[in-house]
Amino acid sequence: MKTYFILFLSLFLFSCSSSSDDEVRESVPQLTTKDISLDDDGLLKIGGKITNTGGSQISRVGVIWSTSANVSLENYATEDKEELFSSNEDFEFRSKKIFLPNTTYYFRAFAQNNKGTALGNVVSYKYRNVIETLDPTEITTVSATLNGKYYQPLGNLSYAGFVYATHSEPTIFDSSAASAATLGTMNFKVQLTGLTRNTEYYIRSYTKIDNRYYYGEEKKIKTAGYFGPAGGIVAYDKGVTTDGWRYLEISNKDVGKNYCSTMPPMCRFGAAWSETNNYIAGTSEKMGEGPNNTNFIISKISGDTAAKFCKQYSVNGYSDWFLPSKAEAEVIFTSIRKGGMYLNSGLVSWTSSEINSNEAYLIYGDGSTSGQKYADYKTYPVRRY
Repeated sequence: MKTYFILFLSLFLFSCSSSSDDEVRESVPQLTTKDISLDDDGLLKIGGKITNTGGSQISRVGVIWSTSANVSLENYATEDKEELFSSNEDFEFRSKKIFLPNTTYYFRAFAQNNKGTALGNVVSYKYRNVIETLDPTEITTVSATLNGKYYQPLGNLSYAGFVYATHSEPTIFDSSAASAATLGTMNFKVQLTGLTRNTEYYIRSYTKIDNRYYYGEEKKIKTAGYFGPAGGIVAYDKGVTTDGWRYLEISNKDVGKNYCSTMPPMCRFGAAWSETNNYIAGTSEKMGEGPNNTNFIISKISGDTAAKFCKQYSVNGYSDWFLPSKAEAEVIFTSIRKGGMYLNSGLVSWTSSEINSNEAYLIYGDGSTSGQKYADYKTYPVRRY
C-alpha cells in the first residue's frame, strides 16, 4: 500500500510540474515598434519586430496609433493583418490612412497569440505639412512661376494653388493664383502674371482639406525692374542660383561705334554682327549661353563686332559683360517692355545667336527677327551675377 501511494504522489507532482512548465513557456509575445518614415508616394511606413513569440504561434500583428501619447487598445486607429509570424521577424505596412498635416501621432506595434495581445514601445511622428512652397522661378518685371509640392497618398485627388500679397503671411482672403489639380504626391506650378515691377511679394502655397485651408511656408520675391550692381537694369531673376548666376542685368548704353569716312563724307553709328558673310557654326540660342557665344564669336571673327564691343565694355568696376543669346535677349526685352520700361536707344539689339552665313538673330521690341550680319544695329551688353 505504501509503495502505491509513493508512486501516485510522484505522478501527481510530475503532472503539476509539467503543467507549471507549460505555463512558464507560453506567454504573450514580445516586440518593438519600428521608427516611422515616409515613402515616395507620401504613405507612412509603419511596423514592428517580434523579438519573442511567447512560446506559441503569432496569428495577428499590426500597428495602432492615436494623437494622444496614451496609445492603448481602447483608444486607437489600427492597421493590421492576420498571418503567421515567428521570432526576429519584421512586419511593415504602407498605410493609406489620411493623416492630418502638422499633427503629431503616436504609434505602437502589437502582436497576438493564443495567450493574448502585447504592445510594443511608443514611437512618435509629426506628419508633415500636406503642402510645400518651393522657390519661385523665372521672375520678370510682371510675372513669376510659382512652384509647390503636394503630399498625399496616391489616389487622393485634390487642388492646390498659391496666395500672394505685398504683406507677410497672405491667406485665401488676399490675392490668389489659379489652382492646379493634384493627385497623390506631386510637384505643381502656376504662372503668376499682372505683378508690379520692382515690388516685393510674399507667396504661400495652399490646399483645402475637409473645409480647412492648409498653407505652405512663405517665400518672398522681388519683381525685376530695379537697378543692379553695375548700374544696369535687372530684367530677369531665375529665382535660384545655378551655374554660378541668378540675375541678368542689361546696360542702358548702346556700345556701338561711330564710323566716319571722308570719301564720301558720311558717319554712321552702330555695330555689325560681322563685317563679312561667313557661317561660324557654333553659337547657341539657349538661355545661359551668351558668354560662351560671345567668346566663340570673338575667336572666329577678327575686327569690330557686336560681341567684341560687349566684351570690352566696362562700367562702375564691372567688366564681365557679354552679348546675350536669343533666349536671354527675348526674356530681357520682354520683361523690360511689359514692365513699362525702355532703354536709352530703344528696344532693338543684336543677339549672339547666328542663323546662317548672312544672318543672325536681332531683338526687336520683345520678339526676335533676323538681321543682316553686316548691318549696323544697336547693341546692349548684358552681365549675370
